[in-house]
Amino acid sequence: MDLRILSFAAFFICSAADLIACAKGNARGERIAKPFLMPLLLCYYVLSAPVPNPLLIAALVCGFLGDTFLLGSGARFLCGLASFLAGHLFYTAAFLQPLVLGAVPAAIWAAVPVYAGFAFAACRRLLPSVQKKLRPAIVTYMVCLLAMSFAALLRCGYASGAAFWMPFSGSLLFVASDTMLAFQIFQKKSGSGVMITYLLAQFLIVSGFLA
Repeated sequence: MDLRILSFAAFFICSAADLIACAKGNARGERIAKPFLMPLLLCYYVLSAPVPNPLLIAALVCGFLGDTFLLGSGARFLCGLASFLAGHLFYTAAFLQPLVLGAVPAAIWAAVPVYAGFAFAACRRLLPSVQKKLRPAIVTYMVCLLAMSFAALLRCGYASGAAFWMPFSGSLLFVASDTMLAFQIFQKKSGSGVMITYLLAQFLIVSGFLA
């Protein structure tokens, strides 16, 4: 069997196993499945791309580290936060790599206040539940997360069709996933959408770079 197809099938099966474990509250199942998710997606990307993008590879490695660290608590949570923050910075760099600002339609910049408004609203609801010493880290993370999504939007200056829409959609799902995760952690909100949106986000971004 083609290794590319095999890696994709393994990623799909492992994702399904992790989602089922999450839905059932099976912590052991999550600990088994989650560390394999990003390595399998990385294998699929490397085997599929004519010339793999080092920045995309670095972002997926950071995703693996973040997934693994977030299986723990305490200092591991901060390591997970730092890993995903680094991943967003790598994605931002990958999105901006071939960008020519003059090619970006002027109307796109109208999205800046939308992103800023979302950041303000989310932080206003979330920060009262966060320890003061962690608040600067949460705000920094939110800014980098939204900057990553806006960078994906700026790709309209050089990408079109699936090559644009898949990474941009993935970036929005990443915003949704990380925001839901923050509310789950700090406000004990319940919900099963975090991993679904996260996995779709990573897969759509990778697929967009292959389109």
